Amino acid sequence: MPTGLNLRAEILQKGNILAKQLHALSLKDVPISSIIIYDTSVPLSSTPPVTDPEVLEEAIATAEIIRNCAIIYLFRVMHGDTIPLDDRTNEALEEAFLLLPKVPDVFGPGSILGWSITVMGCEVPKEKEEEREYLRCRWNGIHGLGLKHSYKGAELLEEVWRRRDRADETAGPPYPRFQDVSRDLGWQLVLI
Repeated sequence: MPTGLNLRAEILQKGNILAKQLHALSLKDVPISSIIIYDTSVPLSSTPPVTDPEVLEEAIATAEIIRNCAIIYLFRVMHGDTIPLDDRTNEALEEAFLLLPKVPDVFGPGSILGWSITVMGCEVPKEKEEEREYLRCRWNGIHGLGLKHSYKGAELLEEVWRRRDRADETAGPPYPRFQDVSRDLGWQLVLI
C-alpha cells in the first residue's frame, strides 16, 4: 500500500531504525552465566538447562554471526550491491569472520549457518581467495549433514563469485545479488 512518501526514502528510514536495533542486540558483552539454553523446545522444570560453557560460547558465536550477517544483508537491501560497505557494516563482516572458527562445522550450531556463509561470501572479492576457500570448507562441513540445500547453496555462492569476478574484469553489469542469481538459475532455495 503506497504511503505517499518516496519509497526509497521510506526504505532508508525504516532500514536505519532496524540497523540501530540490530547493532544494539549484540550478545558479546552479555555474561555467559546469564544465558540459558534448553535442549528441548519447551523449557520444562524437569529438564535442566545446558550449562556447558563451550556449548554456550558456540551458541553465542552463532547468534552473533547471524546478527552480523543480518546487518550486512540489510545494508545491501538499503544501498544495493554496487557500493562498498560502510565502516560499521564492514566491522560486522569482519566480526562474523572472526567468530566463524568458534562454531563447529556440522555438529551443533554450525549446521544452521548456510545463509550467513552466503551473505558473508557475497562480500569477498576475488583477491581474497583464502577467505573464499575457508567458506568453501565451511560449506563442505555442512554437506556432511546430507541435506541437498547445502550443495545448492555452495553452488549458488560459486556462481555469484563467478558473475561478480566477470563483472569486475569487464566493468560489465552491476554485481548480482545471490537472490537474483538463484532466480536466474530457476532455483527456489531456503538457505539455513
